[in-house]
Amino acid sequence: MNYDVPLLPEHVLRKASDVLKTEIPEDTKQEIREMIMKDPERWCVPYHFFWGMAIRNLLRRAGLKDDLLPTGNWDDYYIQCIEEAVRC
Repeated sequence: MNYDVPLLPEHVLRKASDVLKTEIPEDTKQEIREMIMKDPERWCVPYHFFWGMAIRNLLRRAGLKDDLLPTGNWDDYYIQCIEEAVRC
């Protein structure tokens, strides 16, 4: 995915990915992998409002507050974290 925002700090990406690896069920991870393979650029668009907010709030509850992010907004980064979490 092409991100037009500053890079997420590696330690934040790593922690967010670890949280999501634990919280996302294995069958859902496989579904996400398949969606990414079908459309790597836009796979997440239909899900932004459905589960995007839940993912962002999960990361915040795990201590990953918005002030750790270069833009101050999880909207700019949570997809990157999901993609990292489901990577084989």
